[in-house]
Amino acid sequence: MATTTRNKHKQMLKEAEETAAREKNLVQETTDESEADTSYEYDDSGILSDKSFITIQESDDNVISDISELNIIINDDAEIDKQPLLNKEKNPPTKITKPKTSWIWRFFQFNEDSTKVICQINGCEKVFAWCGSPSSMKVHLSGTHQITKAIAMRYQDEELEKLNQPIKQSIKPHDASKQESLTKNVIGFVIGTVQPLSIVEDPDFINMINGFDKCYKVPCTKTLKDRIFTTYEAGINALKSQFVQIQYISLTLDAWSSPAHLPYLGVTAHWLTPKFEPQEVLLSMEELPYPHSAFEIQNHLFDLLYEWEINSKIIAIVTDNGSNVRKACDNVSFGKRIPCAAHTLQLSIGKGLDKMKILIGKCKHLISFLSADKKKQQLKESQIYLYKQQKMQETDDWLEKKAESLICLDVVKANNTRWNSTLYAFERLVLLKPAIQMLKASLLNDTSSYIRKEGEKLEELCPTVYE
Repeated sequence: MATTTRNKHKQMLKEAEETAAREKNLVQETTDESEADTSYEYDDSGILSDKSFITIQESDDNVISDISELNIIINDDAEIDKQPLLNKEKNPPTKITKPKTSWIWRFFQFNEDSTKVICQINGCEKVFAWCGSPSSMKVHLSGTHQITKAIAMRYQDEELEKLNQPIKQSIKPHDASKQESLTKNVIGFVIGTVQPLSIVEDPDFINMINGFDKCYKVPCTKTLKDRIFTTYEAGINALKSQFVQIQYISLTLDAWSSPAHLPYLGVTAHWLTPKFEPQEVLLSMEELPYPHSAFEIQNHLFDLLYEWEINSKIIAIVTDNGSNVRKACDNVSFGKRIPCAAHTLQLSIGKGLDKMKILIGKCKHLISFLSADKKKQQLKESQIYLYKQQKMQETDDWLEKKAESLICLDVVKANNTRWNSTLYAFERLVLLKPAIQMLKASLLNDTSSYIRKEGEKLEELCPTVYE
């Protein structure tokens, strides 16, 4: 009896091991069979026959809590060939690339690993590292081969082949030291004349440089930007070293608004060399955050001077007479504030002009009236008419040609924040007085009532002799 029980127990353990092995194989097969349908039925390839099936029975308590509780029964007649499934290779994913529509790609191709681009023009084969932008490729085409977008789009493929002929004489580029020296000159030109960085990619600029020196390679915008930043960092360190040797420094400070109505604060440092040569350098030109109070200006000064490590060397600060600037300079513990002499003189002149406030107001209204587009044209015609009256002795054809080339003047607007602008506005009105009188007479004698009213308004705005 005991022997029978042990045999049954061994048989049950053996069946359990076989069941576990079959479960493992089925899980592996299910994972690999990504293209199999839900019924697990295949054609006559021999993987599974139509008689093969899988039956899952629940345990007695109708709850499946573990895979060991599943009773998986597979028909013994089914022979499963698992090797084809294991050896089956997956198709590589399809790489979606953006089509190259730029004209640049008519002259360049990628290398095998798509990390570099190669010029396809015969005799060139210049290699560039691909960084996602074709700017260096454009510079190469326009600078070396004189091919721009306009040229590439204007000609057909047959004509482009002529442009792609080998260069008759190979141009040997400069060595590294000469290239570096010329690049510094280009950087100095861009900064000194406040040019946009993109000028180095302009075809006309490249042609001009190549006309001076064909061996020089013009840098691209990215290279120029990196070099300017490197030069700026080196300049800061050099200037700090120079400040260490200077004993006394004075500052000029000015807050102003740009034409776009953005407030800026500029700070300039001044000092004398041992040979009594005046030196100056712009320390900061930054947007002044709102509100433009003395507290904001004071904090900006503190941060700036401690950044340059010159807070103990400041002996004077020259500013305008704005209340916020005066209060900020009075609150700082370094340097004595000195009011700007030119600004103080301008304020004094402004106070003196208050006695002529009525005349100035009337002239400003007259200038506004003559600044309209229609009145500008009429004032120009009056000047041409007066010119012809003065040159009546000359022939009509010659007089007409000279009248066309005559430079006519417009009125000048006065601005309270622009020094001497009121004087310039009055001088221009005196110069245009005959033309204004001619325009007034023409408007008053017109048949249209609307135009006659404009003449009456102009007559009212013109200052009289007694004014």
